[in-house]
Amino acid sequence: MSAEEQAFRFSANIINRNRTLLPNTTLTYDIQRIHFHDSFEATKKACDQLALGVVAIFGPSQGSCTNAVQSICNALEVPHIQLRWKHHPLDNKDTFYVNLYPDYASLSHAILDLVQYLKWRSATVVYDDSTGLIRLQELIMAPSRYNIRLKIRQLPLDTDDARPLLKEMKRGREFRIIFDCSHLMAAQILKQAMAMGMMTEYYHFIFTTLDLYALDLEPYRYSGVNLTGFRILNVENPHVSSIIEKWSMERLQSAPKAELGLLDGVMMTDAALLYDAVHVVSVCYQRAPQMTVNSLQCHRHKAWRFGGRFMNFIKEAQWEGLTGRIVFNKTSGLRTDFDLDIISLKEDGLEKEEPFVMFRKSDTALFGNDRFEGYCIDLLKELAIILGFTYEIRLVEDGKYGAQDEKGQWNGMIKELIDHKADLAVAPLTITHVREKAIDFSKPFMTLGVSILYRKPNGTNPSVFSFLNPLSPDIWMYILLAYLGVSCVLFVIARFSPYEWYDAHPCNPGSDIVENNFTLLNSFWFGMGALMQQGSELMPKALSTRIIGGIWWFFTLIIISSYTANLAAFLTVERMESPIDSADDLAKQTKIEYGAVKDGATMTFFKKSKISTFEKMWAFMSSKPTALVKNNEEGIQRTLTADYALLMESTTIEYITQRNCNLTQIGGLIDSKGYGIGTPMGSPYRDKITIAILQLQEEDKLHVMKEKWWRGNGCPEDENKEASALGIQNIGGIFIVLAAGLVLSVFVAMVEFIYKLRKTAEREQVLISSVSLHHH
Repeated sequence: MSAEEQAFRFSANIINRNRTLLPNTTLTYDIQRIHFHDSFEATKKACDQLALGVVAIFGPSQGSCTNAVQSICNALEVPHIQLRWKHHPLDNKDTFYVNLYPDYASLSHAILDLVQYLKWRSATVVYDDSTGLIRLQELIMAPSRYNIRLKIRQLPLDTDDARPLLKEMKRGREFRIIFDCSHLMAAQILKQAMAMGMMTEYYHFIFTTLDLYALDLEPYRYSGVNLTGFRILNVENPHVSSIIEKWSMERLQSAPKAELGLLDGVMMTDAALLYDAVHVVSVCYQRAPQMTVNSLQCHRHKAWRFGGRFMNFIKEAQWEGLTGRIVFNKTSGLRTDFDLDIISLKEDGLEKEEPFVMFRKSDTALFGNDRFEGYCIDLLKELAIILGFTYEIRLVEDGKYGAQDEKGQWNGMIKELIDHKADLAVAPLTITHVREKAIDFSKPFMTLGVSILYRKPNGTNPSVFSFLNPLSPDIWMYILLAYLGVSCVLFVIARFSPYEWYDAHPCNPGSDIVENNFTLLNSFWFGMGALMQQGSELMPKALSTRIIGGIWWFFTLIIISSYTANLAAFLTVERMESPIDSADDLAKQTKIEYGAVKDGATMTFFKKSKISTFEKMWAFMSSKPTALVKNNEEGIQRTLTADYALLMESTTIEYITQRNCNLTQIGGLIDSKGYGIGTPMGSPYRDKITIAILQLQEEDKLHVMKEKWWRGNGCPEDENKEASALGIQNIGGIFIVLAAGLVLSVFVAMVEFIYKLRKTAEREQVLISSVSLHHH
């Protein structure tokens, strides 16, 4: 079942269930299928329907047979309801028809208005068949009245392969193109343009089909292409939305698979027009009392006696339908007064950026400047108070900050300032040397730079040997070497210095025996006592050995003090160990993948950087297809779920980390730049705004505003970061060292005992095995 046929049945069933519209009447209908170009068959089918007795004939929508059916309806004075574009000659005498499809002259004028609004100075018009030249006559005649250069091309006939034509336009650098074709051909054109690399920000396509919204545009959403079309469905009306939703459910049940390139279950414009047509006829029938339906014969040429009156009711009808307000021209029967929505393909979040500018959430409708809130809105209010001006906030039309195309033309906010459409651009607009050539900037109201967003590392509890952590392994090794070195030097100097020797028998003046306290073992014991802050009974006597002792004591004082100062933090605080601490760490490894938003300012920074570290990072990012992400949301999700680091502007990182406690900023800023307020070149406001920003800075209001919009709910304080009692997991290693020392001392004592016993036995020349006790 076709969508039009299903829409006809859907509309009739809704009317029959609605007992307030036609309370005592049930709509019946007859549907006939014909070939578009078979006028004889169309005439026969129409006569068969008129013989049944009808109040109106709907369609056919296409082909030459439309004129045949229209002639019969005009002769028998039965309203003919048309739903597709049709060229009506000026000398047309037929009056018994209305057409719900928007009048081609009005549509053509709307396209011309859009071209003028976009300030196009040149464009290419591509049409499908010869009727396209009629539909676009207002635009085609524009060069004679407006300063617009047009190039007109025709799509190839009997084929949907537009690649040769697209290739020719690409070679001719034709970036602004208007396509007049069906929605099916539009889907093919977009697909082929994507394959040819034409879906970029340099191209702007306008499609005249009213079904552009029904195409699956997801593959082109992030391509950057400027895609504009028209829509007549009033989808913002809640009543219309509910009807479309019911239709979609019914359509999915009857035709679960959509046509190639279309969204599933979407209501096309033809179906919506047919729905509205049935309702308009039903409303007019309700308003025409005492009207009866007669069987009419084509060969008798006897007209329906209520036909003229009913036709007047239809032409005078006003109805709010799915396609907006329906009003007919009483003379021509055409729909010349209608509302069109201009639709554009956009990326999510492209038009506004939190927390600089956001739509205010409210239960009531908001208008004007009250619709917006955010840091930039508060900044604008403060500037208005200081400088005494009034303002009107408007979002930039293309949702872009401003960049140059290959022809040097600007877009976004920069273009609107150049064209004097706006007096100020208040946004996170980065001050760059290229932009300074096109517009003027105030002094920065916020400074920032590129930094690293990474998943917050998991904490690790102190180990039993964490008492060694306050000093690095290298320092422990150096202390051990210093201890060994000082002990050995002390031993040598004590042996060398004559003042360190003393008389072993002072009571015997003739004795030549002298001794020295600083044996090798005693020297080590002296050093150990000083290192452990315990001292020893050994005291140096010579000046040289005292110098060594003093320096060693000073060394141990500093070491022990430093160790003690760090010990508490290492034993009581959970350590957060991150595998990276800076951009250099990222560049030196390949395990953690990193990247930025594709085609963003951060990516451009790395791409153009001449610093070796950043060049290396860009080489890594450009070599991996998965390194660059489509937007911040995708990058944040990857950072949370995978081993990935996102490079982005520090202000955005601050905002994100305040709202997601699992993320953190790694390292400092990689570069430095500022956000400024843009004004047209030579604007008298620039210097005044700069002075006002400096005043706000001195009054600390800029900091207060940033705190207001950046500070989130705050992450809960980690309980482990508070001082707490030490457990066995903190200082258990000390007990292990103590136990090991006790075991070692027992072992050494046994060795000493055995050694001494053997020495004694050798001296007395008595074997241990021969020792015996004799009792007298």
